[in-house]
Amino acid sequence: MKRRVDKTLWFAVCGIVLLQGCRQFGLLDKITHAYRTVTSRYEARLERNPRNDSLRYELAQFYYAFRDYDRVKTLLRGFAKEDAQRLLANAHVRTGEHTCALALYERSGAGSDDETLYLYARACEEKNLFSRALALYEKTGGKFRAKARERILRIRSKTEDHPPENVIDLLEREKEFIDRYREHPVIVLYSDESMTVSSDGRSTFMIHRIQKIMNEKGKNEAEIRIGYDSTYETVELEYARTVTPEGRVIYAGEEHRRDTAKYAHYPLYSNARALIVSMPAVEIGAVIEYKVKIRASKLIAGGNFSLFYRLYEAFPVAQARFTLSVPPAFSVFFDPCHEPAAAGRSLLPEKTPQPGGVRYRWEYRCLPPLLPEERMPPLADVVPAVHISTFSSWEQIYQWWSGLIEGKFSLTPEMERLVSERAPATLPPRERVKALYEFCARQIRYVGVEYGESGYEPHAAAEVFENRYGDCKDKAVLLTALLREAGFEAAPVLIPTREQYPLNREFPSVDFNHAIALVRIDGKEIYMDPTASTVSWGDLPLDDQNRNVLICARDSYRFGKTPLRSENRMRYRTEIMFTPEEQARFTRALTATGNFAAYQRFYLEYTHPQKVEEDIRKQILELSPFATLTGYTVENKENLSKPPVIRYSFYAPAVLQSAGRMRILSLPDDIKIDTGFAGKEARRFPVEFKGLFRKFSEVSVSLSDGMKVLSAPKNVRVDTPWFVFASETERSGKVFRIVREFRVKTTHVPVDRYKEFKQRLAEVYAFLRAGIILEKTEKDGGEKKEKF
Repeated sequence: MKRRVDKTLWFAVCGIVLLQGCRQFGLLDKITHAYRTVTSRYEARLERNPRNDSLRYELAQFYYAFRDYDRVKTLLRGFAKEDAQRLLANAHVRTGEHTCALALYERSGAGSDDETLYLYARACEEKNLFSRALALYEKTGGKFRAKARERILRIRSKTEDHPPENVIDLLEREKEFIDRYREHPVIVLYSDESMTVSSDGRSTFMIHRIQKIMNEKGKNEAEIRIGYDSTYETVELEYARTVTPEGRVIYAGEEHRRDTAKYAHYPLYSNARALIVSMPAVEIGAVIEYKVKIRASKLIAGGNFSLFYRLYEAFPVAQARFTLSVPPAFSVFFDPCHEPAAAGRSLLPEKTPQPGGVRYRWEYRCLPPLLPEERMPPLADVVPAVHISTFSSWEQIYQWWSGLIEGKFSLTPEMERLVSERAPATLPPRERVKALYEFCARQIRYVGVEYGESGYEPHAAAEVFENRYGDCKDKAVLLTALLREAGFEAAPVLIPTREQYPLNREFPSVDFNHAIALVRIDGKEIYMDPTASTVSWGDLPLDDQNRNVLICARDSYRFGKTPLRSENRMRYRTEIMFTPEEQARFTRALTATGNFAAYQRFYLEYTHPQKVEEDIRKQILELSPFATLTGYTVENKENLSKPPVIRYSFYAPAVLQSAGRMRILSLPDDIKIDTGFAGKEARRFPVEFKGLFRKFSEVSVSLSDGMKVLSAPKNVRVDTPWFVFASETERSGKVFRIVREFRVKTTHVPVDRYKEFKQRLAEVYAFLRAGIILEKTEKDGGEKKEKF
């Protein structure tokens, strides 16, 4: 019987070989018929004899020879024979199931078959078991020997005894630059980037970088991460090598590389990937060099692109170059951003005609590092860059994106029921919209994939609804679809958040990093970000505020601007009651609105209650090291319609500082103005408040009969172009009430006004340190003698 199977298998294999060199339809038909005849015959025999393991194994071998690996897995699942387990493991490797294959190999052993040895090694390699993979490749012979040799070379680090000439020349040429910046973690000796666009709409982006590690912190830059979208892009690492201080060269092998999904837990976004290279033999004084190409099989929007080239980075750069090469039919537009900060360096390219197109080039030398400051604006607000785009109009962009979202707003019957149940027509319009927003914000999980990172096309609203998760563009489409079903005028909105360079209405480009939604109610437009699960309806996250946006309505586009919210408040209310024994009982209430409420909800929802209690205990110990928490409550943690409130009470036996008969009570510093706002003599960048906000602190102090007040905070008001601070003290008998407010009036303080800003803020710091000075007296009015 085995002989008949072998002959049939040989016939079929020969037919396949002939097929590869012959395209006659008749022969193809005969081979297909022969294959089906063999498989149906042996499937029928196996059905009659299900316990015939020899027949099952022979049929599995036949299927394996014809690369029908799924049938192999079906036939051999649970098969105890070692040869069968190895064949099953091979099939798993062939279909990319390396974990299953590895378990089978470990049970059955490698055997002596060269194909099995090779595939076992491949499974080990995929699971990062490189030592085991190398040992198996070494044993592999026969027709798999050449492949095994190739894999060994890819895994192992190649070494050379002499550094490359280009690195030697750079180190010699840039000695002065290295000496100037030797205190920095890394010095970039050479940064060469280029983008080449072909006439058929493909592109290649090349990165060639050489950098020297200067100290221990600089070693962190030994992890190279190249992101790409695997739908249309592939990454080719030409080489990555480390030149040690002694001059040895070690190349990164396969064991130092990993291609991984950025969002492995969300299969819908598995196309967002990253090639990670851990550079070998990195030490202080070493030089890292790598060259990588990202090839794209297509551009966006019918063969267009847009990008930013930023002038400065975190490290000093000795030589920087960016080259853009396009076919002659391409029109490229440039928009310099923050050009005055470029210190005389031109942001416009040198244009040179070349065979088959045009080349644009930017070249810079001796670029200083971008040293961040506390409380500075986002880099996109201060760092000079050139914005590059081939789009000729916003209409072109709108037509492209409209095509991507066409048909995505259809609802299933279940979605229609949800709209009718959660947003019935009997409710006021705002309540209906709020209900649908809260469903998308709270019930649909957000996957934090930046817009464009895994493509530009959103998933259909019905798919997002069914999966109960989505990224920003997915959630925006779902919310828009639900609102339209409810009868509202709604649209998705493309937005560059505050970390992105702002939208320029005169310069069409696709450089958005987020998507939100817009609805019109009673003639008023309201923006909503359904990715922000703790933000109340009607509010926006700070990063979304005061941004120019592109509104993609049903039949047209228009520009808009998100509001800058001012109703962001944090209110602290504290009551302090003293006993004649100078012990104090505190009750505190913290109430948050606006963005403060969003932060507070996030903290309360994602922090274990035990940790919340521990944090409260730490806060009360700042007022008194012997304080004892007596209770706390949390209100409106999950209710987006009401402000979250934290209330707690505690007992503090030693809150007063003694000085003879005098007692000093330090007031809680609830305003908490970060010293980073004014911690420098001079600044390179403006000061930025993250949004407009107010902080209120109300402290009520009830004194015992044995105390009298010698001094209390004075009424003050500090009014500046940037903020207002006010403090008022009221007295009624033995009760003092101190109310303080700090209100931000504008988000930025320019560099040339910083000294004035710092001086006025110092006045506020002084007032915030003021406390209440008390005197201890006898109840009968006499003086009590105290020991000092």
